[in-house]
Amino acid sequence: MFWLLLACTATEDTGTEVEDTGEREEYIPPDCEEVGVGFDGADPPAVGDTWVVWATCDGAALLGATVIRVDPVEMAYQDGNELTWSEAGEVEIMAQSGQRRGYLTVTVTE
Repeated sequence: MFWLLLACTATEDTGTEVEDTGEREEYIPPDCEEVGVGFDGADPPAVGDTWVVWATCDGAALLGATVIRVDPVEMAYQDGNELTWSEAGEVEIMAQSGQRRGYLTVTVTE
């Protein structure tokens, strides 16, 4: 009986082999014509408002690790990619994802 089960589970050798050519297709992301900063929040912002900020490539959100910087730094409290505006005035936001950096200048009102 054991031999019958073994015979039923045997696979047929088709003789085809997979050849490794050593070539790998590397994914190269498309270049961005315009790198920018996307946000979700009141426009224009006022002191006390919170924005969620991200980097964009031709209007689409860039995924992955993102660095957000505000200049001058005292204009907003930052928690990850959330900015809460603390002072009125003009501020520049930089959002970077990979090697791509986008900039946005914003005027925060009282």
